[in-house]
Amino acid sequence: MESGSSVGEILQKFGETAVNTNERTELIIFRKKILESAFLGMARPAFKLNAKIYIKFSGEIGQDYGGPRREFFSGSGEEVENVEKFTTDDDGRHAMTIAHFEPMAQALFCYTVEPLSKQQFESLCNVSYSEIGSNKRCLEDETIYCWEVFLQDISDGNIPVTFEELLAFITGADKVPPCGFSKAIDISFYPVEHGVYRLPHVSTCSLELHLPRGIDDIKAFQELMIRALKESMGFEKI
Repeated sequence: MESGSSVGEILQKFGETAVNTNERTELIIFRKKILESAFLGMARPAFKLNAKIYIKFSGEIGQDYGGPRREFFSGSGEEVENVEKFTTDDDGRHAMTIAHFEPMAQALFCYTVEPLSKQQFESLCNVSYSEIGSNKRCLEDETIYCWEVFLQDISDGNIPVTFEELLAFITGADKVPPCGFSKAIDISFYPVEHGVYRLPHVSTCSLELHLPRGIDDIKAFQELMIRALKESMGFEKI
């Protein structure tokens, strides 16, 4: 592949030629030591480098249909950003410095993106409305108004939430992957029952965000979203 290839093209080609999607290999990841636990897992004799990676976060319930894997790569990327260079171990193996990568490797390992804007975030989403004119649709319109104001508050810096945090809450990744997501984020609604308190919730694997249908209080919606984001670390926590 030519050195001018984009990151997405590099990864797409790698996935088509080097990964056997009919096999899977499991990595047990400890959140406090993502890279260290990943390297330990990859050093196991049964680990298959050309198989599809299945991520299991230690101590957490959840099947990896894409969400845990995105979260793993996002978290490992953050740890890599804090490492200035790869150095040799005691046996003299794998000595390399990021500054010395070939252009194609630089595109892959030094991939950077600009902060997400409101417009970019909205372009990732699709709202699944009920039938026009129905009572459910009227309630959903109220919720979406609060949602759009919530996004505007993020953009204006009025609340302690970033679009990257919101994206990570929904998808498990705090950046849009080089190849993009497999589908749009699907925003759907759940009924609000009297006396029952339910936070907005997500499925990171299927890229779904579920919002309360019929909430018309902007402040109350904002508080629900912020609480959901701040209490969402890990699977089966909400």
